[in-house]
Formats: sequence, structure tokens, C-alpha cells
Amino acid sequence: MVSRFEDEVKPASQASATIASMAVDVRRPVLCDVDELVRINIDTWRAAYAGIVPQTRLDSMDPDAYRLRWTENVTTGRPGVEFRVAEVDGRLAAYAIAGPYRSQEDAEPEVVTGLAELYAIYVDPPMQGRGAGTAVHDAVLRVLAAQGNDEAALWVLVDNAASRRWYERRGWRADGALSTWSAGDRQLPELRMRRSLGAASAEREA
Repeated sequence: MVSRFEDEVKPASQASATIASMAVDVRRPVLCDVDELVRINIDTWRAAYAGIVPQTRLDSMDPDAYRLRWTENVTTGRPGVEFRVAEVDGRLAAYAIAGPYRSQEDAEPEVVTGLAELYAIYVDPPMQGRGAGTAVHDAVLRVLAAQGNDEAALWVLVDNAASRRWYERRGWRADGALSTWSAGDRQLPELRMRRSLGAASAEREA
């Protein structure tokens, strides 16, 4: 499931002027990023999913558990999975995770040849509107394209309208597949979106 916080809410002219005055740098995460990644992870969930995911699920997010997971992500990683973070004027603002497509047992159709997946994009709520979400989005898509994938997919909650609009503006389209995500005692519907990676630069990152 993809989670993010709307990071482009200003009028286009204002947003462009704001972004132009800031330095957005994308890189791989390192161990000293872990505490900030945990905070962004939890804060973004609570901001983006308030009123969608049961509040008890949001309140029960355990920083220690997330810290263990992020430490493993940074130090060990997972086969084929790519992590990128974005800094805005030196402040960690967003991250994205992408890799091989993960089949969903309850999803149809599941034709996944040449398909990669955008697992998550998280943007620190106070840092929205600075281009960090777009920066990590574009960076991981370039990596997926360079790996030889033809398309990318993502899963997003049906009720997460802000995220769906954000992805649509970047070329993602729902393909008709549906799945269900369990949030405590609630079953929340997700839809799958896809986009071609042909528009993403196939240049390999340093």
C-alpha cells in the first residue's frame, strides 16, 4: 500500500517559485537517517490516513518497531528493493521505496510480466509543497526503468483521493484491479494504478 501526504497544494506559479529557491537532493538513506525516517513514517501515516484508517491503528504505531525495521532496511536492505530519500535545503523531507512487483492473492487481473512496484512514498507533512515527493518518485522510477522493467504498479486505498489525484497527475492510471488491506478489524479496499516506465529516464543513477 502506498502512503504519502499531498506535497503539491500551492498554485503552480507559487509552487514553482518556492521550489526554485530550494535545493532538493536525492540520495540513498544512511544509518544516521533512521530516527528521522521513523518520525516521517509515523507522522505521514497519521496525517494522510486520519479518518480513513481506524484511529486505534494509527495510535498504536510503535516507534521502536519501526526503528528496527528501518535500521535493517538501511544496513541490510532487501533483494531488489531500492530506497531513496530527498533532502530540502539539508533537511530530510521524503522517501520512496520500490522494487519487484508483489502479487496480491485477491487481485484480478494479475498479469505481472515486466512489472515493478512503487511500494511507498512518504512526505513529511510540514515539508509538503517543496518538491520532495516528486523528486523521490522520479528517482525510483528511473531506477526501475534502468533495471529493464516496462511498467510500474502501485496500490492505493480507494478512499485516499488526494493520493490518487497526485499519481494521476504523474501519469498513473487505475487498471481495474482491486485488493483488500486489513486494518485491525476493518477491511479497506485498494485499487491498483499503473504507468509506463518508458517516460522515465533510463539513465542509471550513480
